[in-house]
Amino acid sequence: GTTGPLSINPKTGKEYGLDFPVITIKDMVKVQKRLVDAFGIDKLSAVVGGSMGGMQTLQWLVSYPEMMKKAVAIATTARSSPQQIAFNEVGRQSIVGDPNWNGGNYYGTGKIPKEGLSVARMIAHITYLSDESMYLKFGRDLQDKDEITYDLSMDFQVESYLHHQGASFVKRFDANSYLYITKAVDLFDLAQNNSLIDGFKDVKAKVEIISVDSDWLYPVEQGTEILTALNANDVEVSFSELKSNYGHDAFLLEKGQLNYILSKFLSDNIVEDLMLTDVATITEQAQIEEAAKLMFNRNVTHIPVVTNDKKLIGIVTSWDLSKAIATNSNDLKEIMTKTVKFCHADDSIESTARRMRKLDISCLPVVDDDFKLKGIISTDQISHLVSEYR
Repeated sequence: GTTGPLSINPKTGKEYGLDFPVITIKDMVKVQKRLVDAFGIDKLSAVVGGSMGGMQTLQWLVSYPEMMKKAVAIATTARSSPQQIAFNEVGRQSIVGDPNWNGGNYYGTGKIPKEGLSVARMIAHITYLSDESMYLKFGRDLQDKDEITYDLSMDFQVESYLHHQGASFVKRFDANSYLYITKAVDLFDLAQNNSLIDGFKDVKAKVEIISVDSDWLYPVEQGTEILTALNANDVEVSFSELKSNYGHDAFLLEKGQLNYILSKFLSDNIVEDLMLTDVATITEQAQIEEAAKLMFNRNVTHIPVVTNDKKLIGIVTSWDLSKAIATNSNDLKEIMTKTVKFCHADDSIESTARRMRKLDISCLPVVDDDFKLKGIISTDQISHLVSEYR
């Protein structure tokens, strides 16, 4: 790490015979934050995730509320339910009950807990589907036979499908990793004092919650619980429900619906979402040379002119500085533009962009109702946003 060791939950996996620390969703997000910091990024445009990734998204909102402008949590929950924990525990017990698991010390032995991990995957995979999707895909169709054999052999196509899912999962996933990931999901609970309203009290970002109508692993009710808690904290939040018979897996499969919801949410911006708040300013008592140096050092072409209490009274541009040279002026008040065009933080990006095109200007100061400067927005920022979502 770049800022010292990363502290993690001190609890261990001793209930499974392991001595390694149990990792939580919060720990995972700490690591992600450390990576983002290493890239020198101080603000994220959006954090988006589905299922366990949705939990991480919600944890980002709680742990680093000032870090992102928007967040999208898809097919997820703010706290794992007893039923969800129960399914995960059955999967974990199938792994630790496999003789090849060997207390987690199976590395280098040539034996891995394939049977246990396969069964765990089969159990989990059932929760990713819906009854309707399984019926449409398999019905009660038989697998490679004309009639039921009335023994313990594999009769139905759905059985064959689950065995295939289990066998293929073993080839690409580690059993101990499965234990720790599912345990992290079980421990996830953003409530404070048993209240999600308290848990979400510091959230600042705009939030989109997406649930799937046929998802019985993370049902719609858990999505609306998040919505209610965020609404109670006056967070700007919206809720969408995917219509699908795919169950939980719909968040991976319903690309058309998701693309529509995500593109609408991510592109529905106001000035506040894009404006720069670290703005170089100057007072009207300043000399033109001072303005020129500030413009050069900050690599900007527009400098708002403000009073001592930050009220906007004018703007000086690189064109104004050229005019000063031509007229041999030294006084900033003589060359600055006093009839300043401006906008507000809650103006839509679309209307602001149209206005800038109509006025043929490349930059607008952003002011509040008292005309105090809040930031500045340029056509470059708007163009960058448009190119991102094309």
